[in-house]
Parts: sequence; structure tokens; C-alpha cells
Amino acid sequence: MMRSNVSSRATRAFTLIELLVVIGIIAALASGVGIALRGNNPDASLRSAQGLAMGALSSARGQAALTQSNARFIVQADSTRDDFLRSIRVVIPDPANSALWKQVGTEIILPEGVYVVPPTNTLTGVTFDAASGTWNIGRNSTFLRTATGSDVAGLSNAAAATTLVSRVITSLGSVDGSGRIVVTSGRKTGAATIVLDNSSAVRGLSISRYGVASLINEPTSFDLINN
Repeated sequence: MMRSNVSSRATRAFTLIELLVVIGIIAALASGVGIALRGNNPDASLRSAQGLAMGALSSARGQAALTQSNARFIVQADSTRDDFLRSIRVVIPDPANSALWKQVGTEIILPEGVYVVPPTNTLTGVTFDAASGTWNIGRNSTFLRTATGSDVAGLSNAAAATTLVSRVITSLGSVDGSGRIVVTSGRKTGAATIVLDNSSAVRGLSISRYGVASLINEPTSFDLINN
């Protein structure tokens, strides 16, 4: 009888919070598998990157709820690295030192040739539509900003000014301001330079202050969103 009680206590169902974390991970993995199966298809790559960004957001919200702390995700913005604007990591405060951040889960890498659009047009290593200069400024990732020292303290391979950080996601799933995450196709023109030269080849997410994300699939839809 005692053995049965112990077994019952040791066996429990997944909580809703744990399921949110798992769903975020599954979404990211599913998008990666999808692009691998489709081959070199630009539109499929953009859809995959959009799904990966959604997975990262879901994972961050799940981690915030699970740990009852703030969470955010960060984007690699060091132009000397191969994963420049293609690497996304979810981070939470380090339980041993709340002034430091630590990565949870695995790094997410966007498909080759697809990049997160930075929040401004002045990030080192990025040229916007060099041929015509017609990149639509309204299609930048306003959910992100350039990190400061405290934003990335304690993280390996993350330095201020070469990292983009998302808005803070609270344990309730809300964020400290609305915004959007935008992904676009691009091309490398040098060891430390990429050109984002097609502001029509974009997809993304619009995130409300409550942390609810909506897919943005049409380029013109970005122009209708103020966040």
C-alpha cells in the first residue's frame, strides 16, 4: 500500500505552463524540419523563420511562467559571426544571481539567407536596399532594441552593442510594450556585411502588450500596424 502511494505522488500530469514550454520548442523544431524538407525555397524559408520566431516567443513566455520571473529572447548582432541576425536564444535571470542572465533551451538558427530585421537602419554590418534605397522603415523589428551591458550580463558569446534584446516578458505573459518581429531575405556581400535588399520579401509577428502574437504574412500589412 505504501509503495502505491509513493508511486502516485511521483506520477503527475504536465501543468499548463510546462505544456506552453513544450509547445514553443515543438513549434521551433517543426519549422526547422519543414524548411529542410522543402529545400531551397525563399518563401518557405521565410515561413520557417516566422515559425521559429513564434516558437522563440512562446518558449520565452512559457519559461517566464514556469520560473515566475522575467524572460526575453536575444538575437546575435555581431556582424563578424556566421549566425549574425540568425541566432535566437531565450534567457531568464540566473537563480544564483538575479543581476545576471542565463540561456535556457537550445539556440534557434534561422534558415540560410533569412535574417531578423534590426530595429533601426544603422546596425553595423547591415545595408538596407543599397541599390534603390527604398527599404520601408516601418518594416523594422520594433519588439527588439540594441542591448546594454546589464541586458546580457553573465551570458557567454553575448556583448552589449552586438546583441539585440526583446522586450521583457513577465511571468503573467505580458510585455513592457507592444512591437513586431520581422524576418526578411538577404545576402552576404562580404565577411561582415549583409544586404537586406527586398522589403517586400518579409514576414513577421505583431505582439500586443499582453504577449499575444499575430502572424503578418503580407508586406502591406506592416504599413497598417503602428507598433
